[in-house]
Amino acid sequence: MTFAFQRLGGSDDPVGPRTGRITTGRGEIRTPAFMPVGTLATVKAVSPDEVRSTGADILLVNAYHLYLRPGHALVERLGGVHRFMDWSGPILSDSGGFQVFSLAGLRKVTEEGVRFRSHIDGSEHFYTPELAMEVQAALGVDIAMPLDHVLPGESQFEAAKEAVERTLRWFERCRSARPELATFAIVQGGIHQDLRVMHARAAAAMDAPGYSIGGLSVGESKDSMWAMTEVVTRELPVEKPRYLMGVGSPEDLVNAVGRGVDMFDCVLATRLARNGTIFTDTGRANIRNARFREDPRQWTRGAIAPCARTSPWPTSTTSSATLNSSATDSRPSITSGTSSGSRSGCARQSMGGGTASSRRTTSGDTGRSMRAYGGNRRRSGWSAGGRRAAPGRERAAAGVAASGKSCTVSTPPARTASRAAAERKAAVDS
Repeated sequence: MTFAFQRLGGSDDPVGPRTGRITTGRGEIRTPAFMPVGTLATVKAVSPDEVRSTGADILLVNAYHLYLRPGHALVERLGGVHRFMDWSGPILSDSGGFQVFSLAGLRKVTEEGVRFRSHIDGSEHFYTPELAMEVQAALGVDIAMPLDHVLPGESQFEAAKEAVERTLRWFERCRSARPELATFAIVQGGIHQDLRVMHARAAAAMDAPGYSIGGLSVGESKDSMWAMTEVVTRELPVEKPRYLMGVGSPEDLVNAVGRGVDMFDCVLATRLARNGTIFTDTGRANIRNARFREDPRQWTRGAIAPCARTSPWPTSTTSSATLNSSATDSRPSITSGTSSGSRSGCARQSMGGGTASSRRTTSGDTGRSMRAYGGNRRRSGWSAGGRRAAPGRERAAAGVAASGKSCTVSTPPARTASRAAAERKAAVDS
């Protein structure tokens, strides 16, 4: 399988920002690159053409979810995941380690693999490193992830050490099972610097085509997350791409790029956008706020998202210059990184999601309250079943196992619904 990485500019420091290009058999990926997440082989609320229009070079799918439904064999019979989701560019697949280990009481870990019960129908499955690679090979992805042992961010040293050692052994099994796949090595270690350094050095010695930084943004503080990211990138070879898994807020992308990370993924952009949130250069704005109800003004000039540059109705009494004047417009403006000339994939994807969100909001589709990202998950920690404990209605949130490696659900299932029904609903919405 074709895979190569070339640094094009930036710092030679292993912890410094850089630009580059990954070459695969299905096209090139400009880095730094944000990967829109299509957990079940679709990016929610955004068509493939709309995703392409954001400038995204690569998408992410989840092998665990596609293994459970509709099944990797079916996707293979239909021509592979690229044809299945109408995406001709590169696709990276997550093995599903995060989702499996988020099942808490529904799974049991052994050296051979993980035995778990499906969040969809309760059926029992035995997920091994070999099966994880079989699934990804059947999907026909361009970049694969090995099955890894994921723990909450602030796990004790001994538990984190066991997870590191198992992840190293499982990587060897994954690579042996499907040597033809471009399989990144994943670095674990929790918030323990010694473990992170040890795992990063051991992974680097295995000469993988790329390296993923896993086990972050899963309960630890922001300061710990960035400290561990820097610890890991310092130990990784500069000539290989680095991928920070499950991180995607604008501020997090800036912090990670500054520490030498090349690739990112998160459902944040489309999830927030589906609920009317727009990223701006002064923070987030929610189009559903009452002050925007009868406001016809454009958000800003130069944004690529139609919702940001086109008013929903004519404004005959106010000039466009007035509409875009900071002196008369108290709203935050869209970040300049989302302009058509922007090369930042994360900014383009943020606005790509905004297109869908505002389209739905303007048409009167109020949608549902979805998950709050990152901060809620990191602050609240893990609870039984992979859910996040949080005040009020969030306590009834569906399990994170169905989240597509993301964050906390703030919409509860119906009070009379069973836990299984809630988890099935969450799987559909992830």
